[in-house]
Amino acid sequence: MRYILIGLICLSSTIMADPTFVDWISISSTTDTANGTLGGVDVDLATVRINGSDSVTNETSTAFSSLAFDPPLPTSDAVGIELLENHVTAITFSAAVLNPILHFDDIHSQIQFLGNPSVVKLSGESGFTVSNNILQGSVIPGVRDTDGTVQLLGSFTTISFTSTGVGGGDRMRFQVGTDSDAVPEPSTYLTFLCGFALFLRYRRK
Repeated sequence: MRYILIGLICLSSTIMADPTFVDWISISSTTDTANGTLGGVDVDLATVRINGSDSVTNETSTAFSSLAFDPPLPTSDAVGIELLENHVTAITFSAAVLNPILHFDDIHSQIQFLGNPSVVKLSGESGFTVSNNILQGSVIPGVRDTDGTVQLLGSFTTISFTSTGVGGGDRMRFQVGTDSDAVPEPSTYLTFLCGFALFLRYRRK
């Protein structure tokens, strides 16, 4: 019986994980690209225009700290980009990522995710809406643009989107994440094997 209990404790550490977000290592406004890691998976971003002044690689950005985001991040990295009409932003993962999460800060344009994925709104202000594969931001009059979080359902090696209704451009910041158990780190594999080995030992007895 004790082997089963120990195994369940080990396995629970892989199931009860908190979401993890990209650790952006390099963000370049010269090449308009960014590179980072997400739970051991390499992440590459290519867009039409990166704003270096809005980008953070030392986990000091508070852009996603409000309750408009799910989950809110007291501090984190952030990529600042300027969306231009009908230009593609592409995020590529070195391995499949399950149900990725995207935080958008200060967005007023319409974003269409390519490939027609299922997109759901996890949180956000009232002007931040989702319909099918389209995210619509808006302007809070006299204040700023809207904030919120969406999740793409399924397994992805690439996320691509275009924007419309940007006028002279939509300057915003965003961050990418997922549930930790969807992108296992080495320690996660170790705890899973621990539980599985103890289960096999119990069965042999």
